[in-house]
Amino acid sequence: MQKIKDEKSTQIESFVRTKAPQYRATLKYKDEFIDNIPADLPDEKLEIELHKATQLVEIRLKEKSNELLKTDISQVTDLDEYKSKYKKFIEEFNDLGKSQLAQYIVHRKLILELLTKNLQKDSVADKYSIEESVHEIIFPLRKTSDEIDYEKQNLWIIDEKLSYHKYLASDIPLNKIEFVHSNEKKRPDIIIFNEPIAFVDDLPPYSSVVIVEFKRPMRKDYSVEDDNPIAQIYGYVENIKSGKKQDINGRPISVTENTPFYAYIICDLTTKIREIAKYFDLTKSPDNLGYFGYNKELKTYVEIISFDKLLSDAQKRNKVLFDKLKLPY
Repeated sequence: MQKIKDEKSTQIESFVRTKAPQYRATLKYKDEFIDNIPADLPDEKLEIELHKATQLVEIRLKEKSNELLKTDISQVTDLDEYKSKYKKFIEEFNDLGKSQLAQYIVHRKLILELLTKNLQKDSVADKYSIEESVHEIIFPLRKTSDEIDYEKQNLWIIDEKLSYHKYLASDIPLNKIEFVHSNEKKRPDIIIFNEPIAFVDDLPPYSSVVIVEFKRPMRKDYSVEDDNPIAQIYGYVENIKSGKKQDINGRPISVTENTPFYAYIICDLTTKIREIAKYFDLTKSPDNLGYFGYNKELKTYVEIISFDKLLSDAQKRNKVLFDKLKLPY
């Protein structure tokens, strides 16, 4: 039995070290759960067992936390014993936090790998993914921020700050967004209303509005006059600024003429896209992987980001996290 246990321990340690570093903290409590894990499990089943074990450790720490918080310090007779318990709890709690952080870093790595795959041409179908497949990775389609947990969105791929907002609607027609009074049926891929500005006498205007548009990888059938992504963005801005608007509590929204708009167009830089950017007087980025510009009349900053730049920048921002877990870059 001891030989089986030792072999099982070696398998678990090797799996965590080489394939599942998010469970490194859980290994410290291996003696608590190793007897409950069958021997010679395939990797996918072993990962499930380690996930269960981590949850049991979390429950035990939660119970210990409640016990410590309920302790009346004035009734403690052995202060050294209390300090020892508290110190041990903090150490275990920190280990758990590291484990959860590791799991989130692994999640980010997998999401970037999935995005990479969706940007490549399907060798069987000989075509690229539709824009919805990329959109779905970053934020689920036809959902709002009131319906989606933080862990199920990946706005950090574009910009970490986008995750902190007042309200977001994804692929929902303007006439269906509760507080945008519009008859327009067109659907911005993602529209974000950021927190209102505080300390003003009148109803606080939103600090900014963000619009994100995705285009199919390697799409080439644009025209300068029609189906123009920049003109499309400007149309959204004008529509949102016009008409009576209310927030989700029925209060008027103050999207004023001075409310800044930020627009991200995420696509491949085909010849047509470069032509459209030139005709709209956008400036080429120094790395030649995008364009940017500002429309003074609409108070709108526009940035065209190539898929290559989107992916490369996200990988670079997260590289230090991947390195800490010894994940391949």
